[in-house]
Amino acid sequence: MKMILFLMAVLVLGSACSSGKVKSSYKKDTDFSKFKTYGWILGIKVNPDDELSKHPRVLKRVENSVNKALQEKGFKLGEAENADFVVAVHGAAETKTQVNQIAGPTTWGVYDGGYISLGYVDEGTLVIDVIDPVAKAIVWRGAGSSILKNYRDSQAEEMQQDLDVMVAKIMKSFPPQ
Repeated sequence: MKMILFLMAVLVLGSACSSGKVKSSYKKDTDFSKFKTYGWILGIKVNPDDELSKHPRVLKRVENSVNKALQEKGFKLGEAENADFVVAVHGAAETKTQVNQIAGPTTWGVYDGGYISLGYVDEGTLVIDVIDPVAKAIVWRGAGSSILKNYRDSQAEEMQQDLDVMVAKIMKSFPPQ
């Protein structure tokens, strides 16, 4: 069931962007100005147990979003063997406990109780790595995580748009200034 939810939800953090977390880091001594072209290391080549590697259609949607974000920044897609940098993406899903405190009524300004509600939510994380093929090292990593949204098959376009938004947020700090 979790796999089906993952497939439908696709790490789409877009509708929950305001509550989603995005962060990035980079290797300080990298000359990012030399990066003009990029290629892909497909997820299955990186880690076959990765959630995105298990779902090729979802991986393709993520690739489309990353391509869009990089090309909007002026980078050109090429073959990985000849590219200035290569990109890899990874995904994970985890069920987390969500605790909500519901306030009770007050009488004359005195708190009269309330209750705590426990629930479970699926949180997804999308990681985008930029790798320098000469140094053979990750030189930039961006990640975003949030509660997964459940999509129906008929909402494929909305899913892609939401992925585009989240990937753009993750890629905002690439290349570092």
